[in-house]
Amino acid sequence: MKDYRHAGLQKIGMKLRRSISIVALSACGLVLAAAPARAAFCGPAGDVAAIEKLTIATQNQMSSGNHPIDDSYVRLIDVTGTYAYSLTQQDAGPLAYYWLKAGGAWTLVPGQTYPATWPADIRDGFDKVGNGMLSGNTTCTNPNWKSRGSG
Repeated sequence: MKDYRHAGLQKIGMKLRRSISIVALSACGLVLAAAPARAAFCGPAGDVAAIEKLTIATQNQMSSGNHPIDDSYVRLIDVTGTYAYSLTQQDAGPLAYYWLKAGGAWTLVPGQTYPATWPADIRDGFDKVGNGMLSGNTTCTNPNWKSRGSG
């Protein structure tokens, strides 16, 4: 004689496990949906945000408002300690900015490249990130950057 009570309990157990699995997968999906796809730039979030704002403001000031940019023009930001490197990409090509944090405030370093007096590991790191970007590496790059060509 077959024990139907045992078979009924097995069905309930299977349904319960399936329900728990669905709930668990749904919860994982919600967590993943709320998380960003990846970190955009390199460095502490507060410093990266400050460099992004300064880069946009500086570029807009330099262009006298003739061709204002937004965050989609900022292609790369790398903040290492009190040194930072940002790069915008515009129709005319890339424009690099170098920043130094002194007394708690970021200031633009004059010139088209980093100062030779900066530590070698900082200079080498910025070179590595910049050259990597040129060869397709997305480290420290903006996932919302929009290509606008050059030339």
